[in-house]
Amino acid sequence: MKQGLRKEEQATTIKEMMAKLEKRRKVEMERYAQYYNIHHPYDRENYNLIVDTSAITAEEAADKIIAFVEKKVKLIKKS
Repeated sequence: MKQGLRKEEQATTIKEMMAKLEKRRKVEMERYAQYYNIHHPYDRENYNLIVDTSAITAEEAADKIIAFVEKKVKLIKKS
């Protein structure tokens, strides 16, 4: 098993990893329903902004978020 991975991210077989992923998905769905009243958390329609951080730095992600918020604030002020 790889070092640095959380216990939940480790598995010795594909079947074990698939079971862990399914359990995680179920827990996430329950949490989103409880806290946000969202019953389909993987539906992109639930979100105003989605930032894919897989190929950008934290600073670039922050810049995208700040630009989004600034644009929203300007639109609200115009209303």
